[in-house]
Amino acid sequence: HAASGSVADGASDAPDGAALGDPAPPQADAGPPGVPEPPPANFFELIRGAIRSAPNAIAPMEFLARQALRRLEALDPAAREDWIPAETSPRDYLLACLKFLVSPPPPEGPGPDPRPCPVDNPPPLVAFDVSTQAYTWLGLRPRGGAPAADGPGPGPSQEAQEGALLAFMEECHRAHFDLQLSQGAVYNTARLGAQGGPGAFAARTAQRGSVTVARTSPAAVAKFRAQESERYAAPDRPYQYQFTARDSAGNERTFTTAVAAVRRGPPSAATKAREHALLKNDRPAHVTILTLVRDAAARLPDGVGTRADVSELLRDSQFVVDHPTEQQLSQVVSGALDRLHYEKDPCVKYEPDRKVWIYLHRTRGLDDFGLPPASTTRKRPATAGPLQAVPPGARAGGMPRAVPPPFHGPP
Repeated sequence: HAASGSVADGASDAPDGAALGDPAPPQADAGPPGVPEPPPANFFELIRGAIRSAPNAIAPMEFLARQALRRLEALDPAAREDWIPAETSPRDYLLACLKFLVSPPPPEGPGPDPRPCPVDNPPPLVAFDVSTQAYTWLGLRPRGGAPAADGPGPGPSQEAQEGALLAFMEECHRAHFDLQLSQGAVYNTARLGAQGGPGAFAARTAQRGSVTVARTSPAAVAKFRAQESERYAAPDRPYQYQFTARDSAGNERTFTTAVAAVRRGPPSAATKAREHALLKNDRPAHVTILTLVRDAAARLPDGVGTRADVSELLRDSQFVVDHPTEQQLSQVVSGALDRLHYEKDPCVKYEPDRKVWIYLHRTRGLDDFGLPPASTTRKRPATAGPLQAVPPGARAGGMPRAVPPPFHGPP
């Protein structure tokens, strides 16, 4: 990987702001032609180099992800471990950083004694184009058409100012990111593909087998399992889950989602759970794969996701066996979603254009659910005994009916 991950991609020769209708800013101090750019001092500088490596510094999301990961692999392992939080993947963290970079830098840093931003009222350093799903490096541009302060002069160069601003922004972002992780946040920015605003995911066509949610952090799994225990301790009542994730606009928030009751009446301790290859045998009898898949679909951020997303969230259940295979999960979840889709009061529906499942009960209140079915097993109509012949002149309701004369055949 070290050979393919060279940072000398020679991409600093394009103007930074050639996209989105902005005037082209001056070129950065990338050094003489043929001289490799210096190693990045932090992850935000690595992102800057990856975007600049694209033609005209306009980097589509997949190109940017590949470039950033290649450059990350070329670094010393200690730097990689220090730059990327252990609880998230490099791709998820990259997208979280991009979300931060497309917003104006904060005026002051984190902590009880915050230091001010090194640049007064700086603009966003990165722009995102929803139509092309591409990022553009804008950088620090001179204001009002003034020439850039490069070279000798009274103030620091534009490149030095930008480097100081990137270091400040990464410090702010990392402090906020680590705080959210410590509180059990689930970082699933990969589900957006890019930070394109509220309509970004709606306009995106998901791959059928693609996972667009990040794996749940250990703290969030523990919080979910505590709620799951409460839910199945009272299976005859609806329940509301609460979890933290990023919505379709890329903003982190707490979701509340409702699920229907599992059964009618209190559970019976004498009933034994049916064996299932994907479920633990010591679970309560009313915990079935259908109820667990319903709960997983309910926890889709914004109530939207792929079948693979539901499979990924199903792993968090305490009733699922350890380390299930992808094939096991895919087959079971596919069948369960189809069954939920055709229920009398379906909780999910499938959108073939976007290849996503939508959870329909997310905004319901607990009082909005009707009574659950008494049993999930269909029973044949009960009979009082052997079928009795109905005498002529009578019918089931006991009312007499006219009896035609017997037919003796043709004369």
